[in-house]
Amino acid sequence: MKIRGLRIELGEIENTIREYPGITDCVALVKKYSENIILIIAYVVCKSDLKVDGLKGYLKKHLPDYMIPNHFERIDEMPLTPSGKADRKALPEPVIEVRSS
Repeated sequence: MKIRGLRIELGEIENTIREYPGITDCVALVKKYSENIILIIAYVVCKSDLKVDGLKGYLKKHLPDYMIPNHFERIDEMPLTPSGKADRKALPEPVIEVRSS
């Protein structure tokens, strides 16, 4: 998948996040809200309280900046399809705060 001409590997993002301590599962996807607003969202299932700053720091060491998710959404468990794969369509809509300057 490409965003603004840059190749985004969602599987690589997911695998790198899963390597972080305390993360049990992850799904990354791209949400296009408008022509100019395209975000990488990471849904994470974690064992304990996740420190997003720590996770972002870890990802910066392992992924290019343009592949670091814009938003992390914590979920209690990953919804699954009948075949046992992550059901991306059943993931909740992310809650994203819009900050005005």
